Amino acid sequence: MALRMTPQKEFFKEPVIRVPVNKIRFPDICPICGAKATRPARVAATPGKNRPLRAPYPVLYPSARRGLGIIPPETKSLLLNVCDEHYKSDEGDSNYKVVCFVGNGLLAAAFMFALFVIGSDLWIGRELDPLPLSILVIFPISLLVTIIAFRAGPLAASVRIVGFDSHLQNVWLNFRRSDYRDAFMEENTMNAELVRWIIRS
Repeated sequence: MALRMTPQKEFFKEPVIRVPVNKIRFPDICPICGAKATRPARVAATPGKNRPLRAPYPVLYPSARRGLGIIPPETKSLLLNVCDEHYKSDEGDSNYKVVCFVGNGLLAAAFMFALFVIGSDLWIGRELDPLPLSILVIFPISLLVTIIAFRAGPLAASVRIVGFDSHLQNVWLNFRRSDYRDAFMEENTMNAELVRWIIRS
C-alpha cells in the first residue's frame, strides 16, 4: 500500500498568483527589468519537480496515480515576453546541459579509475602518474561548471512557478517585481487571484 503524504500549508510573505494555465495573459513588459518586452521566452513547469497543490482526492496524489497506471501529464511551458537584452534562446542552453551530463558521466568513471590507480601506486610505493592526478582535479571543476549551468537564470528567478494542480489546469506563479505582478493582475483580472498560502500534498 502506497504511503500518502500529509498535506502541508505553505505561507508567503508576498502574495502569489493562481491562474488557469490556458487563460494566462502575460503583460508586454520584461519581468526581469520592467522594460518594454519585444521577444517571447519560455519558462518550464515540470510536474516531477513540484508537488501538486490542493489535491482534494487520493486518486490525484502522484503515488496513487502511479498505482492505478495513470500517466502523469507532460512538462508544460509558459510563454511570456522579455526585452531584447534579457532574451536567451533555450536551444543552446539545453545542448550545453546535455554536454554537461555526458561529460560528467565519463569523468565520474575516469575519476573512480584514477582513484584505483593512485591507490595502487601508493600501496606499492610507485611514483604517482600525473594523468590520474589531473583527473582528480578536473572532475570537481566539471561538477562546479555543471552547478553553474543548471543554476536558475534571471528569467527563472523573476518568474517562479510555485506549483500546479494535479491536472495542470491551474498554476501558481510568484513574481519578483511587484510592478510586474500588478501588470499581470491587470491583464488577467477575470481569471487570476492573489493568495498568501497554499496547500501542498
